[in-house]
Amino acid sequence: MKNNAKELCDIWNKVLLDNRIQVCGGDIEGLGVTEVNVLKLVYANPDYRIKQYLDILQIPNSTFTNMINRLVKRELLVRKLEENDLRSFKLELTEKGKSAVESHLQAEEEVFLVLLSNLTEEEQGTFVKLFAKLVSE
Repeated sequence: MKNNAKELCDIWNKVLLDNRIQVCGGDIEGLGVTEVNVLKLVYANPDYRIKQYLDILQIPNSTFTNMINRLVKRELLVRKLEENDLRSFKLELTEKGKSAVESHLQAEEEVFLVLLSNLTEEEQGTFVKLFAKLVSE
């Protein structure tokens, strides 16, 4: 099993170094993985409260606040006061943020198209099932 893990790690690093693959360009270039995940979470779950994002990300509130401040400064995200509770706020993507997330999601899909292109349709189906099994909880 350890040999397989090492081989998978080597393959993954080769993928990350492949010049055909670029997922963090444009307006999200220079952001950390967690910051990109915040943007993707807000995109997918615009009605979540701050606590729900924190529960998913499992990071300290102070770290999250600093991240939000950086994303607001880059004009990717805005804070909106809750209509029902003026003590709290929701997160909302700006048009720039929405466009950045959509471009990133498209780039991610293109990465997998490149990776899957060497497999037959049947192999692709098997790979997707195995990958889903690997990441299921």
